Amino acid sequence: MPIAACMDALLLAGKPEEAFNCSERARVAYLLDVLAARCNCPGSRAGLFEEERRLNEQIAGLKAAVSQ
Repeated sequence: MPIAACMDALLLAGKPEEAFNCSERARVAYLLDVLAARCNCPGSRAGLFEEERRLNEQIAGLKAAVSQ
């Protein structure tokens, strides 16, 4: 799981606040995905939320790799 790996890396790097923020961003992204999936209105942005979540995971992973 990329989020869990990101959080573990941040915790091991001594950055508990960033690990918590990573967790919170993941929870918000998941909530937005659920809400967007349930919205049957035209122009739903469910795909954009998923892409944003994926990109945020990549950014967090790259930041963790750079800080090591």
